[in-house]
Order: sequence, then structure tokens, then C-alpha cells
Amino acid sequence: MWATFPAAAQAIIAALTEEIATLRAQVAHLSERVSQNSTNSHKPPSSDPPHAKPAPPRTPSGKRRGGQPGHPKHERTILPADEVLDHKPTRCGRCQQALTGDDPEPVIDQVIDLPAKMRHVIHHRRHTLTCPHCRVRTTAPPVPEAATGFGPAVQATAAYLTGGCRIGKRPTRQLFEDVFGIPMSLGTITNLEHRTSTALGPIHTAAHEYTKTQDANLDETTWYEGRHPATPPVESSPPPDPPTEAPPPPLPWTRAGPRRPTNERRRRGCGSPSPPRSLFSSSAGAATGPRSTTSGGSHDDPHDGPVRRL
Repeated sequence: MWATFPAAAQAIIAALTEEIATLRAQVAHLSERVSQNSTNSHKPPSSDPPHAKPAPPRTPSGKRRGGQPGHPKHERTILPADEVLDHKPTRCGRCQQALTGDDPEPVIDQVIDLPAKMRHVIHHRRHTLTCPHCRVRTTAPPVPEAATGFGPAVQATAAYLTGGCRIGKRPTRQLFEDVFGIPMSLGTITNLEHRTSTALGPIHTAAHEYTKTQDANLDETTWYEGRHPATPPVESSPPPDPPTEAPPPPLPWTRAGPRRPTNERRRRGCGSPSPPRSLFSSSAGAATGPRSTTSGGSHDDPHDGPVRRL
């Protein structure tokens, strides 16, 4: 029976059959997406619709909360002590006999704290003394360490907070004042950042030169920045300067230079247009006398043609 159909009808039926199969696959895919919730997909429970069934309660595993037996042990790191306080028992806990001696491996209870005074202030006092011979007063020269007003630790901390921790200048200033007891302005923090950047300049240059000699480990896979494909920067020599071209020759009916507006040329007649007068030049009547109204009379611009009255 299929062979009795015309070729055109067979082609139409085959195309419709293929389109129906495609549409059924799309409907199945969309139905699966619509039926997704937090129980059968990665969606959070907050995205479940009101008619979705809640997730069944989990079956208790019988294990205790916290670390399970056999997991890697995590202990507090014992740091070098700045101060050691020994506590020894004086009597036996059973028979109350007096105890003496030292324990070679005592139990360490470590307490970490910040010092009450975080800042360390040094005053470089430069005295001015009078010479007993010539009576000239001489002041001690400035100390290089006191040129900036802040030590290297304060400078490094400010640069680390603003650069490494991404903390703004105002929170950094507040932290220095509240925690360290060091008053500081926003401009001071900016200056400390600049000094740190200058000090790290040679290190940055050396690291940059080293990375130029290493493989970039890039392939030709395209990645996107926003909606447009991005390409890695390629260092190349700058393009040569374009050849300089001579300006085109002026038209036979114009002169090189700015042209007068249309209404100015109409007022002055059919002659060749002349460059506009300077705003600071004297008036025509004062410089060259009155204008002539005849075709052959003299006028203020030798390039102008006959003057017409409007």
C-alpha cells in the first residue's frame, strides 16, 4: 500500500513522522524539567512549589554527632611560649603527703591572647644646643627612621589589610584606632600603600620577567567574557606608522584656507572668497577708508570682486 502513494506524499509523511518524534522528545524533556524539585534534583527546598511533596525524613544512621572513630585528629597548635607559669601540686591527692620535684613532661594548657598595649612608640628627640664659643645654635639632623612617622610593621599591616584582605581605608583606619590605639588618617593609609608598592616594585618586575619565560599552558579553546569571546593578549611589535600623504591640491575656484559662510559670500559678491577678518583687527572704515560702491573702486579686501548693495 505504501508503494502506491506518490513520491511527494511519501516525502511529506516521512517529514511529518520525523517532526512528531522530535516534538515528543521535547515534550518529554520539558515534562521532566517541570516535575523537578528538591527531592529529585539539585534544586534547594526553597524553590519547591506549594503542591510539592516534602522530602521523606532521613533514616537515623545510629552514629553519634561529631567526629567519628578513626578520623584524622586535629589538635591545637602549641606555640612557643612568651611566659611560662608552673603549677605544682603540694600534697598527694590520696594520702595528703607533701610532694616535691619537677615533672619532665608536664601537661600544657595553652592560652593565646593579645597584649594589652599593641603599639610601640619611639620619640626621637633632636636637641638644639648653643655653642659656647660663637653662640650659634645647632640642631641634631633628622633621623631617617622617623621620616615617615610610622615603622615598617605599621606600613606592612596597613598594606596587607587594604591590599591582601580587601578592606577599605575607612575600616582600616577604624581598626588601627580601636585595636592598636594608633590614630591615622585616610591620606596616611594611601601614602603607606604607595611606599609598600614602591618597595615591592623590583620583586614584581623580577616575577614578571620570570613568568615571560614560562609556558602559559593555554590551548585554542575559546572562553567568553560577558557575551563576547575573549582572546589572550599576544605580544607583537607595534604596527608601522602609516605613510604620510600630501594634502590634495586646492580646487581651481577656491583658495587654501577656511571658506566664508554662504551668506557672507553672497553679500560680498561673485568674487573669490577671502579669509575671515580677525575679531581683534580694526574696522574697515578706520583702516582702509570707506568702501566704494562702484565696480572699479577700491575696497578693503584686494581679493574681493565688485561690491553690490543689498
